[in-house]
Amino acid sequence: MSFFEPGIIGIIPRSEVNTETGEDGLPGPAACVTQVNKMVAFKVKEIKETDDGQTIATLSRKEAQLDAKQWMAENLVEGMVIRGIVRNMEKYGLFVDIGCGIIGLLHTHN
Repeated sequence: MSFFEPGIIGIIPRSEVNTETGEDGLPGPAACVTQVNKMVAFKVKEIKETDDGQTIATLSRKEAQLDAKQWMAENLVEGMVIRGIVRNMEKYGLFVDIGCGIIGLLHTHN
């Protein structure tokens, strides 16, 4: 009997989690709490089935970001409209998440 319900379990390597660790050696709360109830993009690196029939996918957020940055560098053109979410506002501009954790800065003018 499997502990998990049928479906795919996604695992992200510890090396891709925030490096701040607690006394127990596990990632600190800030590593995970900031992503609760937020959409996060991952690249599926590998899919394996265990002996008991459970499917496990190894995920990489880092590789998804690298792929997205490469796509943007090769495909963005002046005048293109991009959707994003404003994450922070400062006097000098807005920080906008344009996807896959990539943040853009929209400067303000006085």
